[in-house]
Amino acid sequence: MTDERREAIREYLAALYEKHGRLTPTLVVKDAKRPNSILHDQFEWDDGIAAAQWREEQARVLIRSIQVTITTETAIIETVAYVRDPNAAVDAQGYISVADLRGDRKAARQAIVYECGRATAMLNRARDLAVALGLVKEAERALASVDTLRESATLK
Repeated sequence: MTDERREAIREYLAALYEKHGRLTPTLVVKDAKRPNSILHDQFEWDDGIAAAQWREEQARVLIRSIQVTITTETAIIETVAYVRDPNAAVDAQGYISVADLRGDRKAARQAIVYECGRATAMLNRARDLAVALGLVKEAERALASVDTLRESATLK
């Protein structure tokens, strides 16, 4: 996908987000079903190959692939544009704009706690591999750093 195409899709998803207040895989797939949607060619439409569940997975991948550049007082950061909505029920799907999270400290902290949980799961897997490769200390330091961040976000 070209940078121009990715930017067009980013802008389109941002418009969908603004219209509905939340992005969900179901919403993205519903929009993309229209042949004239900018998202249409991002999905497999042969029902013999891909069922609705696969399309929703493709929507998740698409939403998570969009990045945004955020400028703070001290840094310019390129990160994902959408993360799991911390206000969504545990069994519900939905993504929220990182830009909107910046204005909601409680939800922002919940999003950090959630992401740290994901990172911890991945780092635990990496630590298990590190045991076999003799890099346990490094893996333990990485886990400790994520735990510190999660605790910091939880306590405030």
